[in-house]
Amino acid sequence: MFLFAVLTLSAQEKSKSKLVDVRVSGQCEMCKARIEKAAFKVKGVKSAEWHQDDKMLHLIINEYKTDVLTVQTKMASIGHDTEAVLATDEAYGSLHGCCLYDREFKVEAKCDKDCDKPCCKNKKTERSSCCASKSDKKTSCTSKK
Repeated sequence: MFLFAVLTLSAQEKSKSKLVDVRVSGQCEMCKARIEKAAFKVKGVKSAEWHQDDKMLHLIINEYKTDVLTVQTKMASIGHDTEAVLATDEAYGSLHGCCLYDREFKVEAKCDKDCDKPCCKNKKTERSSCCASKSDKKTSCTSKK
């Protein structure tokens, strides 16, 4: 009976249709098309719409198949920075000239011990740190919530 209760509670934490907003850097309609196309390539993404005015990618994801960090990693792989995962200089440099946005996110030296961002929790992250800040001065993960 206890095992059933634990499994039921843990199953309720995930959703087949979770609404998620992710800030993704971009410039133009070409960026919009690229970002949305890449998002749909992530298994478990049901809906993806990027807004140029506020740089937000509005998603509906199946949490049993994907998570926010996977989508952010995909965005970085095509050259678009997110708050949690930054594109490599090579990926950013491969963007079309009109798509080159101001790179406002910076990677901190390390994540705080008690950081609860998905990128800090994920041991598979390639970078030694993944917390991003909009300024050059370093802030803790917990202050970015």
